Amino acid sequence: MRDVAREAGVALRTVSRVVNGESNVNAEMAGRVHSTIARLGYRPDERARQLRRGSSQTIGAALRGTGGMWEHTAEHTARAAGFMTLAASTEDDPALYAQVIESLCQRRVDGLMVEPIGAATPYLVAEVEAGLPVVAVDRPLEDVPADSVVSDNAGGIRAAVEHLLARGHREIAYIGDSERIYTGRLRAEAFRSCLQEAGLAVEDASVTTGEAGPEMVADALDRMRRCSAPPTALVTGNNVISWQVLRQLGPAIGELAVFCFDSLENAELLAHPVSTVNQDLEGLGRTAVDLLLARLAEPERERQHIILPVSLSIRASSEVPPPPRARRRRAHKAQAPSS
Repeated sequence: MRDVAREAGVALRTVSRVVNGESNVNAEMAGRVHSTIARLGYRPDERARQLRRGSSQTIGAALRGTGGMWEHTAEHTARAAGFMTLAASTEDDPALYAQVIESLCQRRVDGLMVEPIGAATPYLVAEVEAGLPVVAVDRPLEDVPADSVVSDNAGGIRAAVEHLLARGHREIAYIGDSERIYTGRLRAEAFRSCLQEAGLAVEDASVTTGEAGPEMVADALDRMRRCSAPPTALVTGNNVISWQVLRQLGPAIGELAVFCFDSLENAELLAHPVSTVNQDLEGLGRTAVDLLLARLAEPERERQHIILPVSLSIRASSEVPPPPRARRRRAHKAQAPSS
């Protein structure tokens, strides 16, 4: 910094003010300092700047996976506000989840975005009590008093089921994520409530939840086929399950009305275009950073839980009408194995 001051012909304090972004510097002097910095290749000591500022200008992010739309938007929103994002994947593993959060806190990030996986987080309570702003994204932190932003999970499922009911479907099935997960629980509960409000029975075979994977989906589809009145419509709880359903049903997907929660990439280009409930992923990322910045500016502000609306993309898959009851029962009887 002394070299910069000497070469630019200004006081050392002036260089310090320019480097730290202070506004009370003559424009002509600031220009000389900046050009000298560029010519000499000077780089400020970031650790010293953090000590003086009391801020690292970084936001930590503990994510279930990296590279998604909300994470991308959050990074750009943070950058526009002068913050860099330090992100790591927890891979839905409780031990790694704890390790990632503890590691980010040790790096003294100014705030933390967390995508909870359902595990308890007692180590995070102390950080929040010490003043670390934390925002939960996609699902709340149930054991930590933190701001949160989520999608309207129940509203999305309700809209999909009501659409299918309006098309005449009465035997509707649901395949969703484990109900130990906040989103999985809310979506399954909303599905059951919709059927009950419509005066329809909720049979065991009509609702399947569990760890998403090929085996779980195969078992769910098998139980659907064995029902006395096989479902004529299906709602899926997330895009992982939706893709498994599409793969396993193959061409038979056209015989069943299907509505998927979560956008599916190129869903409109499939041979049988799929209707989807779409989350506002950009809104999730943008709101998460906004909540963090607001908490940094006003630490004592009231906690906020923001629910973002979802939207529907209606395509051919949800427009398949239910077959006449008599024909459906005859078809099922013909498929039943002989004794």
